[in-house]
Amino acid sequence: MSATTIPGIIPSTHAYRFEQPTAATVRDPDHWDLLSWRLPAMQEHAAERGIQFTDDPALSVNAVRFEDGQWVLTPGLTSYYRWAVSSGALDVPLNDHESLTLPGVGSTLRQRLGIRVDGPQGLDGLPVPVKAGCGAAVVTTDGQLILGVRNKAFVAGGPAGERARVHVVAEGMVGGDTDASEVISPRAAAHRGLFEELGIRTAEIIEAGWFIDTQRLQPVFAHLAYVPVTFDEVVESKLTAHDGWEADRLIALPFAPGPTMDALLAGTHPELVLASNHAQAFVQAALDTACGQSLATA
Repeated sequence: MSATTIPGIIPSTHAYRFEQPTAATVRDPDHWDLLSWRLPAMQEHAAERGIQFTDDPALSVNAVRFEDGQWVLTPGLTSYYRWAVSSGALDVPLNDHESLTLPGVGSTLRQRLGIRVDGPQGLDGLPVPVKAGCGAAVVTTDGQLILGVRNKAFVAGGPAGERARVHVVAEGMVGGDTDASEVISPRAAAHRGLFEELGIRTAEIIEAGWFIDTQRLQPVFAHLAYVPVTFDEVVESKLTAHDGWEADRLIALPFAPGPTMDALLAGTHPELVLASNHAQAFVQAALDTACGQSLATA
């Protein structure tokens, strides 16, 4: 499997950089007054499933342009609720009131807004939030890829029948994810995720490419993180991590090309299933990076 065959995932073939500074005002999606009425049903559904659903701050990309051989991303602010009712639910059938009120033609928000994304340029100037995400595939000193069983996450949570739904360390980016020059940095977000989810402060973090999720309109940044501890030590560290609840338990798989990793990526592993297309892309990108390939050309 390559990253280009993962549903809804388009790898970028060019580098990126974030502009400075981040826009200070929170941007509402178009038709926010109407779309916000989706929230009570989403909150009720999350409560019934025991899933975390809170209106946390989030980083958005307000504009995209190609300049000097790389994509330039203009950062802004949004929130999880604003994203969840719009970009996160583009293909949910409209209810009767939405069908009568929203302009355009079609049975979904994606169709009414005429959204079609086939690469980074398609994220420029959209009428809904473009929420940035990042992930890190964590590998221990004993050569284990750490996967978390996620039952409480809003997008990638929930039961998977007989197989456990697993994910790498994954974070929605926020305005505070910056480097020493106060420029937005996915690497800083990956470091934050390691600490918040696993209690790990030190890691060698390697950029593994970035991709566009066309299903949820997200630019997502992949990393491979080598940590100076064993799998058992990570399990112990997670017990005191602030967001350790995001994974019910941790699972270790040997991080190496072969039948086990092939089955995980292909969705045929007998016990585990990757929880989302993001999880697939993160694991594929990490494996490709470790083998000297790139996400865009794998």
